[in-house]
Amino acid sequence: MLKQLLREIANNGGSSHAHLAQRLDISATLLEQMLEDLARKGYLAPVMAPAVCTGCSGCRLRQTCTLNASPPTAESQGWILTPKGRRCAETTLQDYRKQA
Repeated sequence: MLKQLLREIANNGGSSHAHLAQRLDISATLLEQMLEDLARKGYLAPVMAPAVCTGCSGCRLRQTCTLNASPPTAESQGWILTPKGRRCAETTLQDYRKQA
C-alpha cells in the first residue's frame, strides 16, 4: 500500500490529501500515518506553505507535491518525493506495467 501511495504521488502530484485518500480508498487518518511513515523512511519530505509554496503555477515541485495549494494557507502541509521516493515510485510503476 505504501508503494501504491508513492506511485499516486508520482503520477498525480498536487493532489489534495482528500483526493489521495479517496483514490486509495482509505481514511484520511490512515493516509496521514502512511505519509509520516514514508517521510520517516526517507521517501518523502515535508513542504510547508506558504513559506516555500507560491502555488502550483510554474512550480518545479508540482509533479511530486501533495499540497492542495489554491491558495496555500499557513496550516497547509504537503509532501514531495525525495530522490529515494522517486526511484521507488518509478520502479513500482515499471513493475506494475509489466504485470498488466
